[in-house]
Amino acid sequence: LIEVEKEDLPANGLSTKDIILIQKHIIGIEPITSPFALMAADFDASGSISILDIIQIRKLILGFDQSNSDFEKWLFIPEAHAEQIDALPIDLDLMSGIEIHLEQTNTSSVDFIGINKGDVDMSYLQEIETRGAQKEIWKVQYQSIADGQEVEVKILANEAGLAHIEGFQGAFKWDPALNLLGWESENLTASHLNVHENHLSFSWNGDLKNKEIITLRFKMPQQNHLNDLFKISNRQLNAEVYLKNGSTYSLDLSFENLIEAEVISAFPNPFKDVIEISFEGKGQDLDLYLYDIHGKLLETKKIVDSKSPQKITLETNNLPEGTYVIQVKGDAFNQVLKVVKQ
Repeated sequence: LIEVEKEDLPANGLSTKDIILIQKHIIGIEPITSPFALMAADFDASGSISILDIIQIRKLILGFDQSNSDFEKWLFIPEAHAEQIDALPIDLDLMSGIEIHLEQTNTSSVDFIGINKGDVDMSYLQEIETRGAQKEIWKVQYQSIADGQEVEVKILANEAGLAHIEGFQGAFKWDPALNLLGWESENLTASHLNVHENHLSFSWNGDLKNKEIITLRFKMPQQNHLNDLFKISNRQLNAEVYLKNGSTYSLDLSFENLIEAEVISAFPNPFKDVIEISFEGKGQDLDLYLYDIHGKLLETKKIVDSKSPQKITLETNNLPEGTYVIQVKGDAFNQVLKVVKQ
């Protein structure tokens, strides 16, 4: 009796594109017709294709530990039985090995067809080729990193192409010096993410609500620039964007330091009764707040459509001597400055 097995990493050949194809099949937009693709889509071998298959495939893509899962990654069908497979569920007798008699059979003619479970688009066979030759660039907007400061990092898709995106996957990797405090998103849920050590893997498909993919918050112990510490990683998961026309783009990042675009200074500092706040504007609406050292709000000013350069004068005749905090804040901008009145 000849039987075939193959050892392989669980996620090899799997991608969010497979999930997209399975979902289209489930809702009837684009039925899967190939019997072998149907077998690959029936990940849990239940005899039907359902959302449960999508959930299990996504967990593998995101790198969740599957070491205790009792499943076979590869299925092998004797080629002689292939024509008998036309729909789910598959007759298990067709999956059995072939019994041969060596004195009567030329074993070189015994062939098997291998099916990589979850690999609906058969991309396992294409891994040696260059995938996603065209690029999708996501913008990373972030604030400059100061000692002990919380840093907000926004990952933004290209707004012009939002309507064409139907899925994406990848992983962000950051230097261990960065401490992830949390994340928020209107597009992604916890089921689309896996945070492990200094990586965040993501796999998503559907319709984007807006261009903001995810916002991350970090704490950084020493001054640095985020583009030296935060990258897209392709080590375990290809960073790709899938378009509705069937194209696959590789994913990369560009960085924009919003704080450096709007540098704030105070003069004089220390000051007596009047202090002037200066900064380079970029046309966004900003709010200026003056606090005492205990965090009590003393004054607020609205800066509409800030242009370069901006100068705001604060008169503090009624304030006692001491240390104060000035905060200038916008949608993607937040800088704090300490000043001293003498």
